[in-house]
Amino acid sequence: MDVLIVLVGQCGCSLGAEFFTQLQQNDKLSLFKNTDGYVRCVAVDSERKVVNSLKRSIFREDNVVHGKTGRGGVFAHGYYDDGSELLERAMECIRKEAELNWRLSGFIVVHSVSGGTGSGLGARILSELREEYARHFVCSVAVTPFVHGESSLQDYNTVLCISELQKSCDMVMMFHNDAIAELVRSSSPSSFGLSTINSYISEALRGALLPAQVADHPSFGTNLWDITASVCPGPSWKLLDCIFTKTPRAQGLSGMLNTFPNAAKTPMDQVLSAMLTLRGFSDSETKLVPVARDRLVTAFSFVSWNTFPVDIRFDRSKSSRTGTFAKPMASRNKSSTSSMVATTTLLWNRMKHVKPVQEALNKAWDKFEIKAFWHWYAARGMEEAEFQEAADNVHRIVADYANLRKS
Repeated sequence: MDVLIVLVGQCGCSLGAEFFTQLQQNDKLSLFKNTDGYVRCVAVDSERKVVNSLKRSIFREDNVVHGKTGRGGVFAHGYYDDGSELLERAMECIRKEAELNWRLSGFIVVHSVSGGTGSGLGARILSELREEYARHFVCSVAVTPFVHGESSLQDYNTVLCISELQKSCDMVMMFHNDAIAELVRSSSPSSFGLSTINSYISEALRGALLPAQVADHPSFGTNLWDITASVCPGPSWKLLDCIFTKTPRAQGLSGMLNTFPNAAKTPMDQVLSAMLTLRGFSDSETKLVPVARDRLVTAFSFVSWNTFPVDIRFDRSKSSRTGTFAKPMASRNKSSTSSMVATTTLLWNRMKHVKPVQEALNKAWDKFEIKAFWHWYAARGMEEAEFQEAADNVHRIVADYANLRKS
C-alpha cells in the first residue's frame, strides 16, 4: 500500500506499535515498507518515553520525532506548538519520507481526539497535509475517550479536533473506547485492558485497510480512494464505524453470517453505506457473497436514496493465525488447521456512531458557557471565537447526520 502512516501522541504511537507488530506476525509488513526495509511511517510525540518503545529495527531513526515536555492535555498547546518546533520537524520528516515514494497515494494519521498532542498536534498535522498534498488521500484514525473519565478537558479537545478533521480529512475512522471496551469485555472479560483495546483496533485496521477486491468489480476496492468512494457518499458524512469479528475457518462464511451482529431496522440509526471485507475464506465461498450482501441490506436500515449501499471485498490470501482479541475456541486445539481463523470487517457510515460526538459537544458547550477550564486554552492564545466556530462546525456535522431520519 503506497500510503504513509503518521503516529501522533501516546495513543497513536501505542496503536501503531501494535499494528506493525501484527503485520509482521502475519507477513504483511512488506506492504508498508520502503525499498530500504524500513516502514513508511513517522512517529511523533511531545515526550520521549512512548516513541522510545517503538521497534527501531523497522523504524528509520530519523522518522521518530519527540519533544522534551508534554502538552498538558490541552488542544491549543498541541495545535499552536508554542515554539517547540515539533510540528516543523515532524512535517520535514513527512516530506522526506513522501519523496522516497513517487507512487504515494496518501496519508493515514493515527491519534486520539482527547489528549493535547493527539488532538492538537494531530489536527495540525492533518491540516498541513491537506494544504501541502491537496491531491493526496488524507485519512484520520481517531480514538475518542471514555465518556466517564480521562480528562476534564477531553470534551473541549474532542470538539476542537473533530472540527479540524472535518475540514482536513477525506475519511475518518472513529473508534469509541467505550464501545470497544464493551465488545472486548463480552468476548474476553479476563484479559480486558488497554492493550486488548489496542489489539482490537489494530486488527480492525488490518481488516479494513489492507488490499482486497470488491467481489463484483475486481479492479475496485484495492486502494483507500475506492474505500472512501464506497462508504463516504457526501462531504458531510465522513465519520465511520468499524466492527471486526473472527471465527474458526472451519465454520466457513455461512457460520460467520450466523454470528454477525444484527440490528433492528429503525429510523433512529439510519445507515448511509457499508463495506464488508472478508478475509481467510476459501475461494468456493465467494458464491455466498450475494447472501452476505442481502444479510446486510436486510439487517440495517439504509437510506432510501443509496440504491447500492453495500460493497463486499474478498481477500483470498491466507487467513491470520495471530491476534489477541476474541480468539476462537478452536484455537485451543493444537491442530494448525483448526487454529486458522477467517475475519469479517464491517466499515460503515451510520447515524448512531455520531452520538458520542454530540454528547461531547453538549458537555463542552455547558462548560464553555460558564468558562469552566477555559483558562487553559486562553493561556495558549486561543480566542473564544475559535471554539465557537469549532462548536458550530461540529453541530453542523451532527445535524447533517440527524437529517438522515428524513431520508
